[in-house]
Parts: sequence; C-alpha cells; structure tokens
Amino acid sequence: MKNKVLFGLLVFVVVVAFLLGACAKPAPAPAPTPAPKPAPAPAPPVKDAIVIGMARSYSGPLAPITKFVAEPIIDMWLDEVNARGGIYVAEYGKKLPVKYIKYDDKSDRGTMVKLMEKLVIEDKVDLLFGPTGTGMLFAAVPVANKLEAILLPMEGGAASLKTMISEFPWAFTLITTGDVQGPVLADVCVELGMKTVAMTYCEDLHGYEYRDSVVPAFVARGIDVVMLESHPLGIKDLSPVLKKAKGLKVDVFYCASYPAENYLATKQAIELDFNPKVFAMNVGGCWNSFRDMFGANVVEGVIAVGAFSEKSGPGVKEFRDKFIARYGEGACEHWGHICYWVMFQHFENCVDKAGTLDPEKLRDVLATETSDTAWGPFRWVNGVVPTELYCGQMGQWLKGMYEVIDPGAKRTATPIIKPPWPK
Repeated sequence: MKNKVLFGLLVFVVVVAFLLGACAKPAPAPAPTPAPKPAPAPAPPVKDAIVIGMARSYSGPLAPITKFVAEPIIDMWLDEVNARGGIYVAEYGKKLPVKYIKYDDKSDRGTMVKLMEKLVIEDKVDLLFGPTGTGMLFAAVPVANKLEAILLPMEGGAASLKTMISEFPWAFTLITTGDVQGPVLADVCVELGMKTVAMTYCEDLHGYEYRDSVVPAFVARGIDVVMLESHPLGIKDLSPVLKKAKGLKVDVFYCASYPAENYLATKQAIELDFNPKVFAMNVGGCWNSFRDMFGANVVEGVIAVGAFSEKSGPGVKEFRDKFIARYGEGACEHWGHICYWVMFQHFENCVDKAGTLDPEKLRDVLATETSDTAWGPFRWVNGVVPTELYCGQMGQWLKGMYEVIDPGAKRTATPIIKPPWPK
C-alpha cells in the first residue's frame, strides 16, 4: 500500500512538472544596449568682427605709399562694408563688421616680419593685408606661409614672386609687374620713334626687377640703352644722373623708383631744362597729387606705370567718382586703387561663398573663385592675377587726365611726345 502511494505521488509530480514546462513562455531575449547619442557639434566660438592685421610702413622712405595709396582705399572700403552691417558669415549666422589692427614697420623688413608674427600669434587676426612695396612683399610671403595665415597683397609688384607663388599657397600677388609693363613701355616708345634710353633705378628689389625686365624689352625692339645707373632709396640729389643723360641727348629717360625719387627726378629735370621726348617713371607718377604738385601743363606728356582711366569702363568710373567724392580729385591715383578695390570685392564674395572664416577653407575659395567686380571678372590663377584682367599697364598725362596708352583695345588715348617743360 505504501509503495502505491509513493508511486502515485511521483507520477503526480512528473505530470505537474510536464504541464508547467509546457505552459511556460520562453524568457525574452535581453534588450540591446542603446547606442550612445553622438555628441552635439561644438558651437562656433563667439565672434564679433572680422579682424585684419597690417604691418605697414607708416614712417620711413616707404611711408608715402601707405599714406597716399593704401590707407585711403582701405578706410573707404571699411566704411562702406561696415555701413552695410559687415560681411555675412554663415558659420555665425550673422554679418560681422570688419576692423583692422595696424602697426608701423618703419620701412624695415625685419620689423615687418616680427610684427606679422605678432599679428597672427598674439592678436589672432583672421588674415593679413600685405606690407608696403615690392621688397617687403617678397619677404612677407614665406612668413605668411609659415604662419599659415592668408596674406592678401596691397602694392608690391614682385615679378619673381609670380614664378614661385604656387609654392606659398597662403599668399597671393596683386599689382602688375615689370615683366609685363616693360614690354608695353618699349612698344609705346617704338610707336613714338624713340632710339635711345637712359634709365636709373632704385637699389631695391623693385628697381632691380624693372631693370631686368625693361632693359631687355628696349633692346629687343632696337632701342639702345646708353645709360644704366642705380640710386639708393632716399637719395637727395639726382642731378648727376640727369646731367649725364642730358649730355647723352637720349630720347627716353626712365626712373624706376618710388615716389620721393621720381618726384625729385622731375623737379631736377625741370631745373636742368632736361627735355627728353619721353620722360617716364614708376610709382607716384600716376597720382593726381603728382599732377597737382607740378601743374597739369608741366606734367603734360609724362608717362608712368600702372593705368586706369574713367574711360576704362562704367564700373571703373563709378569707383573713381566714389573715391573722388570722398577724398577730392587730388587724392586719386591710377594704379593700385582700382586693384585693391576689386580685391576687396573678391574677398567679400569669397567669405560669403565659403560661409566660414576657417583659414584653410577660405583660402581655397579665394584661390579658385571668380568674382564680378568694378573692372569686370577678378580671379587668381595659381596666386597671380591674369594680365588680361587689368585696365592697363602704362599711362600718360594728357590735358590734365591720366590715360591708358597700352597698344590695343584698352587704350583710352593716343600717346604723344612730351613737350618741353614750360618756362
């Protein structure tokens, strides 16, 4: 009996276990661990302005270029941009005004380099405007490349930079150079029937490059270079050079230098009654202040490098009228001002297109974008402005106006042989 009871209990337990096992649901699989949410993108740093740094010559022999050429056009552009609220930068979702930090390099290259480093490393500017003059620009380009800082040039036409600028992707060139202007000047001299030339040039990269470009251009066209003399920057007396050229009875006298030396050459040529058929110069000769200093009748027929005329196109005339309305007719110059203005327009367009002030991204847009500007299309090709985009290369004072005399479609007036200096 006892064994039957135990057997029955065993059967009951087995049956219950079977039924419970059959009815039980399988345990659910463990829920997957949710993937962590990506961290939100960092907000762009707070920024209230686009800051441009400049180490330029506000004193020393190069100071007149900053005072009369660069500073007026920079100030005019800044006022116009900031009157519109600044430049829109998508990264910040707003317009940022533009301001600049400037230091005086005292016309000294070593000082200029140190100040560039200060602007980038300590002041943390968004980009740099170039220094004053050819030699300074040549020295600044590798520094900007080392600092990985965008360098937008002002004046400074270093022809040697054009062949090497692709090695320095952080810098650009702007002003046209002697290797382009020399042949144009020589062509004009051939057109006027000139046979001999005397040239003096400053002992600076600017002068050396023009010597090396202009002399071969004259020789290739059958014009004899019968005198070639250098002079130091800041020279106070060019009369020995002028007297020598006068004694040689040259057809052409050409002073490849900066404003102080070119103005001195003009003053002393008048005093010495030295009257070559072509009297040509470099920087400063295209300034209205040059005309006003000596008088329109005195500078009639004087030729200088760099050229645009109010006849060069409606955008150029609009720019010129705007500049004169602000500063007066005497402040206008006919070389760098229009170049700087269209570069500023290009810069605005590229900031808008890039949508950022990230130096590398902005640099790449600056290097490849084409912008519609006051003189028409503006662009850089391998860091260089294509020659065909300029309004002109050489100009001449004719009836008080500065006219483009390049042979070809850009000419705005026919060149003349310079009349004698009035008595």
